[in-house]
Amino acid sequence: LGFAVANRWEGFLILLAGDVELHLGEWHGHDPERTDGGFYLRVDDADAVYGPLRDGLERDGVLYLAPADGLTPAHTAELRARQAAGETLVRLHEIADKPWGTREFTVIDPGGNAVRVGHVPA
Repeated sequence: LGFAVANRWEGFLILLAGDVELHLGEWHGHDPERTDGGFYLRVDDADAVYGPLRDGLERDGVLYLAPADGLTPAHTAELRARQAAGETLVRLHEIADKPWGTREFTVIDPGGNAVRVGHVPA
């Protein structure tokens, strides 16, 4: 598809093709029973995406707000119990500045995919 390796670390790979940047990697903070795969979306302003998404999920009564660094066993148990009780929830991880220089968040889409959204602050 014309992608070239831009960078790689253990468990993580960044590919580039023109303006398209694709991040592939392991995510150890996911819930393997609920998360099947994922991708990274680089945007100009992750906060501009996060705010309306969080507001909409909260307004719709489906927001499950999770820590930026992943689920603890207690969070996982709570989430599964609420879902088993019939609640429809969308897991949204808080936005945070990451040690690798991006500001990003993760949302788990209805198909169980981890969608990470971030930007490099100016």
